[in-house]
Amino acid sequence: MKRRILLCRLHVLSLVLLSATTFAQTPLPGIELERLELNPGAEGSLVVSLGQLLPSGHYRATVAMQYAHDPLLFERDGEAFRIVGSRATTHLAVAYSVTDWMQFGLQLPVVAFQSGSDLTGENITRPASFALGTPSASARVGILTQDNEGGVDLALEMG
Repeated sequence: MKRRILLCRLHVLSLVLLSATTFAQTPLPGIELERLELNPGAEGSLVVSLGQLLPSGHYRATVAMQYAHDPLLFERDGEAFRIVGSRATTHLAVAYSVTDWMQFGLQLPVVAFQSGSDLTGENITRPASFALGTPSASARVGILTQDNEGGVDLALEMG
């Protein structure tokens, strides 16, 4: 008897969980405004990915700030409206080198503040003032280094 009640409850629970997805609405498509992509290892440069990798067993954590003025505008009849007028973003990045030739990195942009005009009459919603950006992960493999192979640093990056 207890087993039958338990099976009945599991069946009802599974039906509720499966049917909950039918009530969800299709999300509106997003727009990726983030253009700055950091080099998490930053051995040579913070914004330009060079062929250099961190030494084996080393890690690097980076916090960078970015401000954008009018990154997304809407224009109608020669008049420009600010969908996103001001935007301040904090970029968090971390990299760890497993070996001298293999490095992993993670990045997360955090939109600390953004503002825009009220365009509900144009059927455009106001952006959220705080949001998480699209995280990214990367793996770099060092192919050539200046120390071992000559005067060239060369790395292959995925991510």
